[in-house]
Amino acid sequence: MSTPDSGEPLAELQPLRHSWLLVPHARLRVVKLGQLSTPRGVAFTAGVTLDGRPVGAIHNSGHGGATVFAPLDRAAFGRAELDEYVQASRTSRGALVTTEWVLEELITEYEGDRHIDRAATSNQLAVRRLVKRTIDLSPNTTVFDVSSLRTVPSDAARRHRTGLAGLLPAPESDQWWQVWTTDNGWTDVTTRPDDV
Repeated sequence: MSTPDSGEPLAELQPLRHSWLLVPHARLRVVKLGQLSTPRGVAFTAGVTLDGRPVGAIHNSGHGGATVFAPLDRAAFGRAELDEYVQASRTSRGALVTTEWVLEELITEYEGDRHIDRAATSNQLAVRRLVKRTIDLSPNTTVFDVSSLRTVPSDAARRHRTGLAGLLPAPESDQWWQVWTTDNGWTDVTTRPDDV
């Protein structure tokens, strides 16, 4: 497996469809997600598979603590294998990532797929609002969080005189809207913030 540290190109890493994370393979996936609102946040547990076989769960207690991985069988896929996966992963600009960020992006991937599936079955367009933020990695890097998932009726978007952007709330200066298209993936609807 090649990484930027070994002088190999980032092109050998695979992009996740719904984030700016590049991973060594897309065989590690979240397949179910349970969430519960708490007074201090959202608690969740997400089932994780490797090649379709359950290998563990991602947990967060919803009280401001870390997102963690709990393996089912350390011999099959444990902390060492997760660490190797994370060490090989990068942002789309080549920056190192943390274990917590990788785990949360795997959940974002699951949520993005579900959002698109729900929109498609109801003849709607899947849209999302992204917000730019800086995270403390080595070096500091800009990433983008999904701040809102919505659906818009397909026929309304075609009929609206200002197009899809006219049906969505105006984004703030550090935000922009995207729509999912089968041919192109996530496509900008409004202008991205500077230096994105």
